[in-house]
Amino acid sequence: MALPLPMGPASAHNRGAASAEQQGEEHSEPTLPGAETRARVGHPLLRWLAAVALAAAALGLTLLLLPAIEPAIFIFFFAAVACSAWYGGFGPGLVTTVLSAWSVHQFIQPPGLLSEHHVDDLIRLALFLGVAALLSSLSSRVRRTADSYHALVRASPLAIVTLSPQGCVTAWNGAAERLFGWRASEAVGQRMPTVPPAKDAEFRGLMDRVLAGEVISGAEVTRQRRDGSPIEVSVWAAPLHDAQGRVTGVLSVLDDITERKRAREAVEAARRQAEEAYAREHRIAARFQSALQPVGRICVPGYAIAHTYRPALVEADVGGDFYNIFDLGDRFVALVIGDVGGKGLDAAVVAFRVQQSALALLGTRPLEPETVLAGVRQTFLSFAEGESLVTLLLVVLDRETGRVCYANAGHEPPLLRHADAGVELLEAHGPAIHSLSTAPYPIGESKLAPGDVLLLYTDGLPDARPHGRDTLGTDRLTEVVAACADPEPEGLMASLYQAAGAHSGGDLRDDIAMVGIRRLVDAEECRYVFVPPPLAAGAHAPETDATRS
Repeated sequence: MALPLPMGPASAHNRGAASAEQQGEEHSEPTLPGAETRARVGHPLLRWLAAVALAAAALGLTLLLLPAIEPAIFIFFFAAVACSAWYGGFGPGLVTTVLSAWSVHQFIQPPGLLSEHHVDDLIRLALFLGVAALLSSLSSRVRRTADSYHALVRASPLAIVTLSPQGCVTAWNGAAERLFGWRASEAVGQRMPTVPPAKDAEFRGLMDRVLAGEVISGAEVTRQRRDGSPIEVSVWAAPLHDAQGRVTGVLSVLDDITERKRAREAVEAARRQAEEAYAREHRIAARFQSALQPVGRICVPGYAIAHTYRPALVEADVGGDFYNIFDLGDRFVALVIGDVGGKGLDAAVVAFRVQQSALALLGTRPLEPETVLAGVRQTFLSFAEGESLVTLLLVVLDRETGRVCYANAGHEPPLLRHADAGVELLEAHGPAIHSLSTAPYPIGESKLAPGDVLLLYTDGLPDARPHGRDTLGTDRLTEVVAACADPEPEGLMASLYQAAGAHSGGDLRDDIAMVGIRRLVDAEECRYVFVPPPLAAGAHAPETDATRS
């Protein structure tokens, strides 16, 4: 609100304002009653002489007008004490008090025989002394307070302006001169000059709010300098009241926020650009990750397949885990699951390249997963940067015989649940894929009998834990899989999600991916389903029965 409360730091922001200092003239400051007179009687000797003169003047006026003012004989002396204390301080005020009492006793109520009437006069004189001393003290304190306020206004780096209810300037400090360019002599008595015509309605609205008793805090408005240039200011305004509580004007303080607002707008623009860049990166990463998971419905005769993915940050939906299922033709199917250190676009790109390398090598050596992992490592080293690390589990299934051969590059060992609910941990560990790994990858073998389920998963599942407690662990996963009453892959996944959520208190801090494949009794039947993670808001919708064959 362009209220006349211009209180703005008189600093580098106040460029363009023609100041009175620059013209070699003194700033006109908002003055309080008596400020100029105090300056004239500022010398200590003058203050004491003024105290004596005021007492003498009060005596002369009282003697002259005594018949008219009696019995209020102390009226002029009270006025003398108040003026002396106001302009000279408590000491001169006390001197005027004593001289006034002596004058009354000597010239107005001269000493005489002790009588009842004379006693009353003495009591009145004593009361005068007490009240006059109190008046002197209060006047001195009020003067010091007024002086402090006057000094504060003059020294303030913020523009301070007071306005009449009609919006005319009644006080205009030096900071206002430096900020806006008008001198106090030019602004006082005029309608607020900083308000451009287009902002008059806004100014009047703010004035009306303050005059109604509201305090305005930090309203940001546009005003103008004397040269017509715009300036952004923050306004604080409050009503001024008289002794009866009636609003008599508005006190306003204006702070120049032009540069601050520009900086804030620049920060906001940078924030929007960063958000847009993040959104673009997220979209690209999401496309990459969609290629890292099975696309469409995969039918493997004689087998039921289920898979699930839960990102640690559902709103991002782009993590470092990846998995896929590849039909290698003839009778072989490959299952790939892995984890790239990190998240976002970089991790998605690394995961995509690793997975594509594995797929290309599987096309030439489908029955040699250990050789495929070694080839993936060589490819990884050609594009990896810094301390990048990938874990990868590769499983090749002969769907006719159920034979499984696998190689593991530092990944979590798969679980094999037999039809009798016994659980086997398939361990054949080699080093994770990184710049320092050179050891060969051992090959492991097993077999899926009808009713058996092979379960692959990432480390977000066994590493689930609450603050300050142990992880869920592979042993606990084995117990959950063994105890699950539902032998289907999706049933096992639901039980594992439930166990991880219960153990961590619902605070799952890492991505979780799972792929399960169960050998069916009917060699012609096939099932395929995505299992939505119950603990993740916004998870993908599960496929319906129509997607199962």
